Amino acid sequence: MLRAFVAVTTACVVLGVHRPVYSASLPSGFIEQTVGSGWNEAVGLTFAADGRMFVWERGGRVWTMTNGVKSSVPFLDINDEVGAWGDFGMHGFCLDPNFTNNGRVYLLYAVDHHHLMNFGTSNYNANTNEYNMGSIGRITRYTAYATNGFQTIDYGSRVVLLGESRSNGIATVHMSHGMGSLVFGKDGTLLASCGDGGSYATVDTGGAVGGSYYLQCLNEGIIRTKENVGAFRAQLVDCLNGKVLRLDPETGDGVQSNPFYDPANPRAPRSRVWALGLRNPFRMTLRPESGSHNAADANPGALYIGDVGWQVWEDLNVCIGPGRNFGWPVFEGLTNQPDYSAPTVYNRDATNPLFGVNGCTQQYLQFTDLLKQVSLNPPSWPNPCNASQQIPASIPRFTHTRPAIDWGHAGRPSRTGTFDGGGNATVVNLDASNSPVPGPRFDGNCSIGGTWYEGDDFPASYKNTYFQGDYGQEWIRNFSFDTNNNPISARNFLSSGGGIVFIGTHPTSGALYYITYMNNVTVIRKILYAPGGNQPPTALPVANLNFGAAPLAVQFTGTNSFDPEGTQMTYSWSFGDGTASSTNANPSHIFNVTGGVITNYIVKLVVKDAGNATSTNSLTIYVNNTPPSITITSPTNGTHYPMTGDTVYPLTATVDDAEHPANQLAYTWQLFLHHNDHVHPEATDANVTSSATISPVGCGEETFYYRVRLTVTDPMGLAGVAETFVYPGCALPSAPANLAAFAVSTNQILLTWTDTATNELGFRIERSTNGNDFTQIATSPTGQTSYTNTGLVTGTAYYFQVRAYSADGDSAPSNIAVTNTLPGPAVPTITWTNPTEIVYGSALGSTQLNASANVPGSFDYAPPAGTILNVGNGQSLSTIFTPVDTTNYVIAGTAVFLNVLPAPLTITADDKSRSFGTDNPSLTASYVGWVNGQSTGVLSSPVVLFTLATPSSPVGGYSILASGATASNYLITHVNGTLDITPGIPPTLEITGWTTNGYLTLMLAGVPTQQYEIQASTNLLNWASLATVQNTNGSLTFTDTNVFTHTQRYYRLLLSP
Repeated sequence: MLRAFVAVTTACVVLGVHRPVYSASLPSGFIEQTVGSGWNEAVGLTFAADGRMFVWERGGRVWTMTNGVKSSVPFLDINDEVGAWGDFGMHGFCLDPNFTNNGRVYLLYAVDHHHLMNFGTSNYNANTNEYNMGSIGRITRYTAYATNGFQTIDYGSRVVLLGESRSNGIATVHMSHGMGSLVFGKDGTLLASCGDGGSYATVDTGGAVGGSYYLQCLNEGIIRTKENVGAFRAQLVDCLNGKVLRLDPETGDGVQSNPFYDPANPRAPRSRVWALGLRNPFRMTLRPESGSHNAADANPGALYIGDVGWQVWEDLNVCIGPGRNFGWPVFEGLTNQPDYSAPTVYNRDATNPLFGVNGCTQQYLQFTDLLKQVSLNPPSWPNPCNASQQIPASIPRFTHTRPAIDWGHAGRPSRTGTFDGGGNATVVNLDASNSPVPGPRFDGNCSIGGTWYEGDDFPASYKNTYFQGDYGQEWIRNFSFDTNNNPISARNFLSSGGGIVFIGTHPTSGALYYITYMNNVTVIRKILYAPGGNQPPTALPVANLNFGAAPLAVQFTGTNSFDPEGTQMTYSWSFGDGTASSTNANPSHIFNVTGGVITNYIVKLVVKDAGNATSTNSLTIYVNNTPPSITITSPTNGTHYPMTGDTVYPLTATVDDAEHPANQLAYTWQLFLHHNDHVHPEATDANVTSSATISPVGCGEETFYYRVRLTVTDPMGLAGVAETFVYPGCALPSAPANLAAFAVSTNQILLTWTDTATNELGFRIERSTNGNDFTQIATSPTGQTSYTNTGLVTGTAYYFQVRAYSADGDSAPSNIAVTNTLPGPAVPTITWTNPTEIVYGSALGSTQLNASANVPGSFDYAPPAGTILNVGNGQSLSTIFTPVDTTNYVIAGTAVFLNVLPAPLTITADDKSRSFGTDNPSLTASYVGWVNGQSTGVLSSPVVLFTLATPSSPVGGYSILASGATASNYLITHVNGTLDITPGIPPTLEITGWTTNGYLTLMLAGVPTQQYEIQASTNLLNWASLATVQNTNGSLTFTDTNVFTHTQRYYRLLLSP
């Protein structure tokens, strides 16, 4: 079986990816070399004091290299125990600090579920794997034989330090966020990083979300009830998930100086926790020369942790002390994670001390009550029931330990943390002029962790600096930190390095090593500083065709080859058929084979750069041969998978080969998950037919889909390839529910079900005789939720399921319904025609429920009389008829269909009035047509009332427009109303007296805020404007300073526009 997997994050993968050929870009003077070959998903490397390099692979094998030669057999192999699927495998390995004397090694890995449940019993089979299930992570210790210089492992020395049973391991509750790194502290304690076990597909606060295996894990004791909180396991102190653990390497117990150590239970999760609040800490390393040699000092050293982000931010965290909380999932990167801050999730280890006091009903504190953003001000954890009281220190409470650096996805910036003048946490971009950590702007999407460099072979500016990688954006960057582990600068180092999954250094010879995934192949590279050094070119031969009948003319191209320094290259081709070689860059060649014999020719290209460095590559030409022809029949191309849970698809194909029989063909199935611009491959399967389990990812902001590839290779090595694509069913209808089967005769079964979808085109009815192998027997149109299957065998059991289908694909199946056809008596004849349509609000009665039968008996209707149906066409009314004579007649049933029309509802905007210059009154509406005692509460959106009239609109009538308002069971008609604007208060102008200097004063009264023009005349015919005034408060005084120039004077007021 193939299983799609997402590795370290929803934004990236750590294991294998199909990528184009890369040429990493490095600073001037640096070169890189390939180390070894034939690695199978290597995920890390380290060095022993004797010079041996140890390389561990995800599948559970460890290899050694001595003087550049890889061991012929693994140093250690626990492949049968390791669950290497999804994000899982053996990710952690380390040597004991005293390895050269004691030969001890330590492993951190996911346990295969079959091994977990059956090892040591008669049910165990070392060749059996159980994937797609919850399991645990485990830490074990092995010892190598001293008699041969610790060259091979004594498997009898196995000691389980953590995870000796399914109830005390690191829970894997989803296909991602599992095990990380193992490192030794300076104090000799063993430190392990592990993920939260939460879903990457959605917000995971526990329960059935995002493909979680929570129910199986609960039933098998892998998690406890209090741990069913999804990503918040990272915040639960008494839980191993989302933590850095600190163990005694001798016993696996927690260390007494751990922050939450319980002396009564040293193996409890809380006793082993060193730091918390991590999502997927895939890689971590210890800063050299940091920490104390004494474990009692609680100072193993400064841990530099690469924590893979979720939606937006990637982290570089630095842990310099016990009990540090890095914030996930309440925080992502430097700042709050809004999707996880909003849900109410209780910490069942944190009983609220105010519960039951003064009406406090909150029994447990929420995780967000116990974690606050860091500040320069004194921290505060107010009780949610009484903000004036602090949560006591006896309950673990935290401030956010922000990452030293974070960087965003999709072009977002790189940042560091600062504080504002009020002591509040703020952020600044590295490339900002005020950044305390000057550096370039960069993005990424998979923080992979890194290593400290202490060597002397790089330029001095790199000594005692930290190198950090990002898998998704394929870079390594260099960071400087001060002695207090505060970042002080960042700079670019390597780009286009492929899918980087590990970075390390040699403890004595220097150099930088990294592991990358390119073209589905694991590559280990070593970076050296060699000023003036020459990097070798890369030979890339291409043929316009590689198979066909002789004589076969082939055009070769060598100019795709490249040299990192861009120097002129020479070319040498050998064609493998005994003919002369060619020095042309792009030669042509004819391959001749007599008698139609199938023949392979190995064509080699050697390219040489100006510094005489060479590179060789080859390809095969297959003469008188054709590749197998392949058509994948399941899953069909363009299939849409349901989003309701895992779906298992059979993998089948038709294959034809013109030259070879079927039993000589080799099959390779492989499943790939495409995620944004990345590809996540699954392990291959060599069976002729297989199956693929596809998880319900997609339909959010990020792009997901699957690709199924079948490669069929003939005995000469010529392969044919076919692929199909499977997409998320974002618009798939939901599955029908409540499927019921009723035997209505000796050869008929009536099916009824509930339609839960709104976008289906119809339904597929499927039948089985054994409950497993279902075949479609009919379809029914949308709205029809019953079907009678006829022509069945008397007294036989039949199983049914129903799927809704749309243009995007089929829903998941309904529940299975089973019943037996009746064993023989006659079937009554029931007469019942489709009733006339009714209007919503009309209860079902005898007009609709009026079936009749040809024999006496009684009818039982569903829905029953008195039921008020919602609006909809083709609604099923069914009846079961019970005859009086049940000896000679069977109970029968039938169904009809009824259309229910919406009830008319009139919404009328109420007429309103107001005075000119005043604000519009509140607009209201009246409703006529409600049924069943309903009112505006059933509206899915409210009525919208609107008028164009404003306070300054002239006197007159204005429409009040009614619109909006929807209700699923009503047909709504809108009626407009009228707003009448009346003249309002008439203005007055009154002479009020004379001033002491002989001026005339007038008092104006009128509409507040209205502008008026005051005019004067001596003859009532000719009027002159004196002033335009704003009547601010409803009245004002005006003084006529020119009144003494006239013997008589008249005044009047005009409205000013």
